[in-house]
Amino acid sequence: MRVPASYQGLLGALSRYWSDYGGWKDLLSSPLFHFSVLVSGASYSAWLRPDWIELPLSLLPNLLGFSLGAYALIFSLADERLLAALNAPTTDGSPTVLRMVNATFLHFILIQTAAIVFAIMNKSTLLIDIIGVLPFSPYWATVLNRLLTGFAGLVGYFLTVYAIVLLIGAALAAYRLAIMSGRAAAIAQQTPITQPVQPLTPAQGQQE
Repeated sequence: MRVPASYQGLLGALSRYWSDYGGWKDLLSSPLFHFSVLVSGASYSAWLRPDWIELPLSLLPNLLGFSLGAYALIFSLADERLLAALNAPTTDGSPTVLRMVNATFLHFILIQTAAIVFAIMNKSTLLIDIIGVLPFSPYWATVLNRLLTGFAGLVGYFLTVYAIVLLIGAALAAYRLAIMSGRAAAIAQQTPITQPVQPLTPAQGQQE
C-alpha cells in the first residue's frame, strides 16, 4: 500500500531531524539524558503517585509556548548572509551548524510535546479498561494494573524531567549560535557584498 504524500513528507522531515541530531548514539550518550535518568530514578516517590500527571500538564504548555517563541525569534534576527554562512556545507559531510542548532531546538520541542501528550493519555482509563476485559483473576489484574501504572508514571515523569533539563541544551545551542553569528558577521563585514560569504565552521565559532 502506498504511503500518502503527507505522511512521506512528515517522515522525511523527522528522519532529517534525527540524522542532524545524531541519532540514538548521541541521544544515549548525552549528559543531559543521563542526568534526567538519575533525577527520575531518585524521584520514584513522585511518579508512583497518580498525581504526577499534573506536573507536565501545568508546567510544560507554558514552556512549550516560550520555546516556540524563542526559536522563531532567534532565526528571525539572522539575515541572509549570516544564514548562508551558518548553512555552508562542511568538509567532512556532517550536518551544518544551522542544521545542528535547528535539530537541537526541534528535539527540545518534540520532547515537551511528547511529555504533554503522554500525560493526557494517562488521564484516561483506557489501560484499566483493557486489563478489565482480559482473562485475569482479580489478583493478577490488580498486580498488572499497578505494574503498568508505575511504568507509565516512570516514563511520563522522565519525559517531563528531560524536557526541563533540555532547557540547558537549548540555551547552549543559542549561545553557540550567538558566538558563531558574531564570527560570521565579522567575516561578512570584510567581504564585499558581490562576493560569496565564506563558509563558517563550528571550529571558527569556538575561537571566540
